[in-house]
Amino acid sequence: MSFKVGDKVRLISNKAMSLNKIGDMGVVVDIEGNSRFRVKVVGRLEFSNWSYLDDLELVEIPKRLELTDELKEKYIPKTELEYPQVYKEETYKLSFGTDIITLTRGEIEQLQRKIGELL
Repeated sequence: MSFKVGDKVRLISNKAMSLNKIGDMGVVVDIEGNSRFRVKVVGRLEFSNWSYLDDLELVEIPKRLELTDELKEKYIPKTELEYPQVYKEETYKLSFGTDIITLTRGEIEQLQRKIGELL
């Protein structure tokens, strides 16, 4: 079995070391090959959220957990919704010791907001 973009899934293991947590439910938003799936979980960060095929199971997500227009307005900057190509093209590589991650400008801004909320 494989998944397609738009499928609702639950993380049942985390061999890919995603920042999503086991038990999280979300929506497949991108696929790499046929073995890695990017899963958007409401309330989680927008990066490091890739999972392997056997990390996921297909589920029915209750409507209240779906990414509604109201939640998009709350969690996604309006400029990112209006001009997504700007955020897709502008990426930055960050190095943490031997680990290197690539983030879009939008992801960095979301991370800054989340950190600000925690402080």
